[in-house]
Amino acid sequence: MRTKTLLLVGLLTLLDFSIIIIFATPDEDVFHELSDPKVVFTYSRLSEVEKHCASFLSSASELKPDDDNTGYTLMSRLSFGNGEWHQDSGGMPLMPYDDTGIPSFVRTLPSPLKLASFSVKDISSVQHFPNAVSLGGTLLIGITRESSVANGYISAPNVVRPGTTALTFAFEGIYTETKENGGERCLCLLGNSTVPNGILLETDAHFRFGLMEIDDQILLTIRYPMTFNFTKRTIHGVMRSLDEHTNAKFFGTVHIFSQVSGQLTYEYSSKVQASATCDQDIYHDEISEDGFRTFSGSDFCNILYPLSMESLGVITNYKFGGKYVNGSKFGAVLFGKELQEAGLKYNDVKLVMQHVQCDPDTTNEVTGTAKVAMVFRAIPAEMDPFVARTMTGLSGLKLYAEGIWDPSSGQLCMVGYPEGIDPESNGYTSRISLFFPRALSIKQRSIIFGGISSLRMHKGSIFHLLFDLVLYPSFFKEGCNLYNACYLKYSYTKIEQASAFRKRTGNFQLLADSKLPFSSYPALKDAGEPFSQLDQLSKDLHVEGYAAPHQLSDGHGRLFIEMEVLSVGPLVGGFDKSSSRLTSETASISDRQLFNVSAHLIFKEGKEETREYTIASYKNISQLFLEGLYDSLAGEMYLIACRKLITSGSNTERGLDCLIEVNIQYPNENAQWMANPVTKISITSQRNEDDPLFFSSATFQTSLTHYHDQYATVAYRRTFEGVLKLLLLAAIIAISLSQIHYMKEQAHVVPCISLIMLALMLLDYSLPLICGTEILLKLKESDPGIDWSYVLPWYSLVAKVLDYAGRFLSLIVLLVTAKILLMVSQSRRKLLSSSNKKHLSVPSSISVPLITVTTYTIAFLIWQVIFKGPDMVLYPEDDRYGMRPVDEKQNWIHMLEDFARMVQDLFLLPQILSNLLGRMYAKSLRKTYYIGMTLVRVILHLYEYSRDPILEFKFQEHQFETPKVAATKLDNIVMVTAVITLAAIVHCQQKTQCKKMSLSPA
Repeated sequence: MRTKTLLLVGLLTLLDFSIIIIFATPDEDVFHELSDPKVVFTYSRLSEVEKHCASFLSSASELKPDDDNTGYTLMSRLSFGNGEWHQDSGGMPLMPYDDTGIPSFVRTLPSPLKLASFSVKDISSVQHFPNAVSLGGTLLIGITRESSVANGYISAPNVVRPGTTALTFAFEGIYTETKENGGERCLCLLGNSTVPNGILLETDAHFRFGLMEIDDQILLTIRYPMTFNFTKRTIHGVMRSLDEHTNAKFFGTVHIFSQVSGQLTYEYSSKVQASATCDQDIYHDEISEDGFRTFSGSDFCNILYPLSMESLGVITNYKFGGKYVNGSKFGAVLFGKELQEAGLKYNDVKLVMQHVQCDPDTTNEVTGTAKVAMVFRAIPAEMDPFVARTMTGLSGLKLYAEGIWDPSSGQLCMVGYPEGIDPESNGYTSRISLFFPRALSIKQRSIIFGGISSLRMHKGSIFHLLFDLVLYPSFFKEGCNLYNACYLKYSYTKIEQASAFRKRTGNFQLLADSKLPFSSYPALKDAGEPFSQLDQLSKDLHVEGYAAPHQLSDGHGRLFIEMEVLSVGPLVGGFDKSSSRLTSETASISDRQLFNVSAHLIFKEGKEETREYTIASYKNISQLFLEGLYDSLAGEMYLIACRKLITSGSNTERGLDCLIEVNIQYPNENAQWMANPVTKISITSQRNEDDPLFFSSATFQTSLTHYHDQYATVAYRRTFEGVLKLLLLAAIIAISLSQIHYMKEQAHVVPCISLIMLALMLLDYSLPLICGTEILLKLKESDPGIDWSYVLPWYSLVAKVLDYAGRFLSLIVLLVTAKILLMVSQSRRKLLSSSNKKHLSVPSSISVPLITVTTYTIAFLIWQVIFKGPDMVLYPEDDRYGMRPVDEKQNWIHMLEDFARMVQDLFLLPQILSNLLGRMYAKSLRKTYYIGMTLVRVILHLYEYSRDPILEFKFQEHQFETPKVAATKLDNIVMVTAVITLAAIVHCQQKTQCKKMSLSPA
């Protein structure tokens, strides 16, 4: 019998540490980085250069030995990035391209971009030809849907992968200057691909490639304008094959286009400056209502440059002069038929400012004007504006503009013309006007407001395009630029309506008083600099997280809610001690309970989630401008909201529906470590149901809310969990000792106790001590190397004491359980050696352990598939991040831990099977034992249920009632049900057995 017992324990140990593992075969690698030998310019092809570049040498002007022709100046002046290219038909294609299978989060551009970048790498110190400079450079040509590539982040010069193809060519030749065509700078270069064996060509749908050899018979010519001004800014290059058309290596001619950037000094036109006047009719009402900011020319340029990094929104529906202007006139104003040809709608377009040139009048830095030139480019609304700004190609919808900033009127007045129009012969087509509103408000969140009007429409016709720049509040908190520090203001206009909304909600004061003794919400502290406190309060009021239900979602993605606070009281944006605006004001906070607040409430929808990644690309689907009151005692916001409208409606204000009320309830700071720290948001329309702008009320709960003292919150919860584990371990010890006492009094029932149950419990209690894992409860927070002795000194000591105490009690539990197992083993051995088996049949086969093992294994596999999905079995992922970890061994350890926890929960299953298969007719377990141990497991699951979602230090992208969290909650509920059911079965079995044995319950 002893041998069988040892065999049984060994078998269960092997089972607990070994699960059938299905290894995943890695996908075929479709990412290729071609060899990239270092390019060395030897100028060994000068005779060929002289032959193919004879026309450039014959027309070359004399090069003056000045700073314009030094090595550094030529390198910067002749290099350009993110131009565009296209290839003529005929010959082989220049490169393969395929974007099938590319994940959406990598496909960050709405359509593929054909980009070309040229860089001068070397200037020869030897003058090989008169009036020419020998140089070498590289041309990178590619097709991509990745914004990272457009921003210059590419792993190698030669890359072929789904969604991106990039090839590099090396050239050497000459640089000349000519007076032809009004003066040009010219490059004539010979080169070849840096791929030694040729260019990869696609051969099948699986993106495998064959090799097509390309020789060194490639000629590249590039022409640059000698001057950079309103009409001369185009760079044109041609790359063609010198092989015969019948040659297999021949490829169609490649045309390259770009624009001169800031490397050349822009030459302003006095004629254009004189023509640049503003059309004040297009925003006369706005200037009258909002007022405008005035800056000196120098300040204006310092403000314009950082703001030009953002995209301008096209206002689709606006009211001036008592009439609504439809934004569909966008095409007629700016680009005509080109808008429709580009497949863009007016409400799907944004504007970016490119190649901004701003030069203030140096004669008067205080009140001086500033000359300005730029390019307005229309882009799809979903395109990254930072990528769009780097594009220097000529295609697309562009408007070249030049004008002047007038500080006396606070307006930028410009004239412009689109690509393909010669303004010298046809005149200007558009007038651009722009100003900075004096202050922000709920109806006015624009930093810049402007418009474009057509100069070719008859007077009185309304063909205007309005645009503005609405920035998220985070822009004003990240650093403190000149505009933030000196000019940013906010005007509260909806406080009376918000106050009335607060009073209508009911007994708000009584509610606040009742919460006061045991509740705490974000508020000002008793000491500290006022503006610094307001800054911290604005951070505490920030809300973000996934929401449920998905009432604004189309059902295909996850809804993400974020509320960014714009202002609290007199503080707008962030706090900076160097701010001259803030230091000149005093934070007059007379009431420390109520605060005027303004914010942006943004709804985003995620679209992508794959097995390898849980990275979502989000699209803004709605935005509300908020303004109102925050009650720090009740922890609630009472806000009036405005939303932008695409169509007109009654009782609207400047194209906004402001008949909306929003209530936000924050979680209790003191209880967030015990309960789900969620923020509740309610949105209600104040319109009648028959109003076309009416919408049904919506209520959301964010997944997680963090305050600034998050470390303390986690420390409190971990301390509570540590104490809870000690209490449960003490309860297990007491329950086990009670069972031992019962076994001594009722010795005849001891052989009926399942050895498998005790062996599994013994193994489960020993795992935390052997592996150093958590006892009973698994930590829900990631702890990325935090030095608790520095962050919270008290917790460092408390954590060690709780951990040592927990392991000591675990050892006692282990010893007590081992004592029970030993008593059962000895009793069975004694019983089997006797002939007294009247009321007991002890199984002598291995059928019970085999059935138990099989049942546990099947239950665990079904459990994994149901609650974590089939991919979890095939490709186990880290539960916390949803991404495949680098060390997959750690993942299997997690699965083994889950298996051990399931065995702990179903600890009564072996006893039930033993009773059924072994026909054991005796009340083997005391009621205190199986009910008490069941309560321990139930308490653990109920606590795990209540503490989701988790408190994280670094990774805060969690969901509220999303499939994974919902499955975790259901997991707890089902397991609690299973544990209680097994306890009930044992109870019923033992009552039946007591009647058969005529025994009274102990």
